[in-house]
Amino acid sequence: MSNKLLLKRGLDILKLFVSGSLYGEILELQKKMRDIYLPKIKNCPTYYGNPKVSIIVPTRNERNYLPRLLSSLKMSIYKNFEVICVDYLSTDGTTEIAQKYGARVISVSRKGVGYAVHLGVLNAKGEIIIKTDADTFFPPNLIYDTVQVFNSNDRCVLYHVGHLYYDGNILENLMAHLYDKYWRDIWKTTGHFIAFRKGIYNKVKFDINADVGQDDFKFGYDVAMAFGLKAICYDPNNIVLVSARRIRRVGLLRYILGVR
Repeated sequence: MSNKLLLKRGLDILKLFVSGSLYGEILELQKKMRDIYLPKIKNCPTYYGNPKVSIIVPTRNERNYLPRLLSSLKMSIYKNFEVICVDYLSTDGTTEIAQKYGARVISVSRKGVGYAVHLGVLNAKGEIIIKTDADTFFPPNLIYDTVQVFNSNDRCVLYHVGHLYYDGNILENLMAHLYDKYWRDIWKTTGHFIAFRKGIYNKVKFDINADVGQDDFKFGYDVAMAFGLKAICYDPNNIVLVSARRIRRVGLLRYILGVR
């Protein structure tokens, strides 16, 4: 991100503050967080319908985060899915954890997220693919909502959602909320949740040479170029939870500037 664009976003936030709208955004953020962290799933029905969904998780030494993701998937109200962990060179027991939770594990000796995701897609049995990261947490309704989007819109080939940080502070989550609502272009898919029809993969593929954070925007951009922006469905009000660990590593400002 350029300094000019960063300044523009800073001015946008200042305008929200001066107009009094920033308080409303904080209230909206707090409601989202309440709805997500206190899901009303006690009396929720479960769904075993079609189509089958394949969830692809590229991993490398993710034993501290992977159990949270896999536990959240166990709570999904939509049950017709498989989980494929494509692991490259883990040395911390990541693959054993994946197998313990019932995931299918594909081990590769080549480094790189792009290659791992590509291999996962090629081995997927589902008609809908969801690419996610190991440090993600799925709300119980997310897979069901995703299936509903594709079932109700034949033109949609790619679907993605907003995000919040389950271990982030209020400032970090406010920035995530504002980014999703005001600044995120519809084609800017992020690695924690990219859902697409497997049938498009003969035309648009993940970059097998890409590493963390490099291939996600590119995949969304390539889909937009191949199928048009109207083929992409984006819902900033539906949320996936992610870790703020990359922000901790580089700092919030550097993260906003695109440093990964």
